[in-house]
Order: sequence, then C-alpha cells, then structure tokens
Amino acid sequence: NLASTQRSLDTLALPFVDDFSYTGYFPDLQLWADRHVFRNNDMAIRPPGQGFVTFDGLDSTGRPYDNSALSASGRADYLTSRPLRLGGYSSVDSLFLTFAYQPAGWSESPEPTDSLILEFQSNSGSWNTVWHANGSSVQPFRFAVIGLSDPQYLYDGMRMRWVNYGSLTGLVDCWHLDYVFLDAGRSSSDTLFDDLALVQTNATYLRPYRSMPLNQFMEDTSRFLNPTHGVTVVNNGSSVTYDRSYRVFAQNATVPLINSSPLPSLTLGTLNSSGLIFQRFAVPTSSADSLTLRIEYVVQATVDNLPRNDTLNESVK
Repeated sequence: NLASTQRSLDTLALPFVDDFSYTGYFPDLQLWADRHVFRNNDMAIRPPGQGFVTFDGLDSTGRPYDNSALSASGRADYLTSRPLRLGGYSSVDSLFLTFAYQPAGWSESPEPTDSLILEFQSNSGSWNTVWHANGSSVQPFRFAVIGLSDPQYLYDGMRMRWVNYGSLTGLVDCWHLDYVFLDAGRSSSDTLFDDLALVQTNATYLRPYRSMPLNQFMEDTSRFLNPTHGVTVVNNGSSVTYDRSYRVFAQNATVPLINSSPLPSLTLGTLNSSGLIFQRFAVPTSSADSLTLRIEYVVQATVDNLPRNDTLNESVK
C-alpha cells in the first residue's frame, strides 16, 4: 500500500555502516539526524580508524549546554540515526549492532557517575536504554555488541541513538564513538571487521612545526625536515596483505609532483597496527613567497570493506 511504500522510501536499508572517515565537523546527515557531536581525528587515542565522533558538554555551535552553575549536568550530546528499514527482519535473521567507544581519550575523563548510553526506539514510540557504559579514566577503544531480536524494534522506521550523561558546562566528560555497524547474518562474537584503515600521521614531514615561513625553511631545509615521515595503519579484521605508497601534490593540484617508488607488500596480523615509515623526499623548489604541499598516503589491501579510509592527507605549509 501507499503507506508502506512511503516508509520504505523514507528509511535506510541495511547494512548501516559509518566509520566517520570523511571531512567536516559533523556526522554524515544521510545517516544521522542531528549535529550535536563533533567529528574529528585528534581527540581519541589509538582509534580503530581515521575519524570518530566526540560526545561532550558542548552543543553543535561549541557553546556549553548550561553554564549557569559548575554543577549543571544531565543529557548532553545526541547522535540519532535516520529511520531504519527493519520491518522485513525477525529474530532468525541474526541482526547485531557493533560499535567502538572510548572514554576520555586526550580529553577530560567522564566521572564514574557519568555514562554513555544507547537507546532504541520501539514501535510504540518509546525510547528504551539497551546498553550503557559508566565513566572512567582513559581506556583503549572497546567494541560493544548488541543483538536485535525483540519484535518491538523490528519495524520500518526504527531509530537508535547514543547519548552522554555528564557535565553540561563545556568540553568535559568526553566519550568517543567509532565503527558503527548494523547488519543481518552476524553473531555475538562478530567483532572483526575486514577493514584496513589509515589513522593518523606518526611522523610529520616538518619538524618541529606543522607550518612555517618559506624563506626561513629554505635557509636550512635539513634542520626542519624529519628524516622519515609516515602514518599509522590499523587492521580491524583478519590478517591481511597490503601495499602502501604516497604522493606529493602542490596545493589544489591534481597531478602529483612526486610518486613514491614501488615497495614490497606487507602483512598485518589480526587486530594489529603498525607505523608506515617512508624516507624523506626533496622539497620542490618554488620562487613564490609561500608553498603548500599535500602528502597523500594510500594503502591497498586484498580484502577491505571500507576503502574510503585507505587514504589520508597531510598538509605541509
């Protein structure tokens, strides 16, 4: 009928996957209905991939939710999915949701009385808490696994949302969320996700700066260049063989100035990480008063479910 057809058009089919490995400060609005959390690549420690979202006491404009008193606390940031198309599933389809989370990271730790919670919206419209984690000092990223077998959640239009409870006064009581993955045909032990991801630079090209005056740099280039440069690669699945390379571009250019030499393939074990190290390249000469370079790092794996996080760019000014 018309109503069911409209629900089908308005809802997202499975799989639902977001690793937040894109640009911008907000989550993808094709997948998420709000902009409260902060998408970034700096505030977590050893994330499973580049990009994640951070929950804190600041709203989408960077202002405290409530600065009337230092003790102000409550529900702060929300991350709500778009409506999901779950009406065609039942308990035999083995629907499972997994996600990675970390308290604190490089930010202020949530107190034991604070929490990160996950809520599902039932077919009656009520929001029910199905998972929570209490605040603590910084911990490594952990994976949560939640099964969806209750009929009250298996309908077209079902939504899920994460909420942090904590201080409403600023960049405090922080949580980080990554690798949200909901699909059928999974199990409670299904925490491996065949994805090789570049995460963060581990040796910047310039030292000790990220940018500096060109004339000062050209006076003694060896002083301000690292002997090596590179990125961290994380394997979130089973052991995999991969290739790696980098290219150097002038700002906004599409044709590279430098291509790295061919390198032998490497193997990275299950749920392992490694630093990719490349030797220093010669800085292209410039007669201008400024020079901006973009280093594009790339890995290519034999099996990879999310190729978009296989590229990471570093800007050198």
